[in-house]
Amino acid sequence: MTWARLDDGFWRNEKVVGCSDAALGLHVRAISYCADQLTDGVLTKAALTMLRAGRPRVAELVDAGLWESAESGHLIHDYLVYNPSRQEVADEQAAKQAAGQAGGLASARARARAGGQAGGQASGQAESNPVPS
Repeated sequence: MTWARLDDGFWRNEKVVGCSDAALGLHVRAISYCADQLTDGVLTKAALTMLRAGRPRVAELVDAGLWESAESGHLIHDYLVYNPSRQEVADEQAAKQAAGQAGGLASARARARAGGQAGGQASGQAESNPVPS
């Protein structure tokens, strides 16, 4: 799971102050979309349609300098300054997976050294002997 980052000074940024609430709502949804879909801040025409990005709002964000026009659609300005790239997310996920596997292997080795007790009982734990009925 990824997280989208929004600078805590966003509300007072000179690019933001002059924008309408509708344009800013679109901008925040677009940031969330890019983090979720790992687009590195690229908004394709299909993404803009899905985000219900009307031309006036898109133009407002471009004019404000929050978005840039690109061949594929639009790009959120400085997205990768504040958010990890697709590659960074993949690298972090791979590192976490490797750490989890290493932890599981270390746990298995520790259990084996402890005698591989049946049923996963810890050393010193009394064996259960239920009374027959």
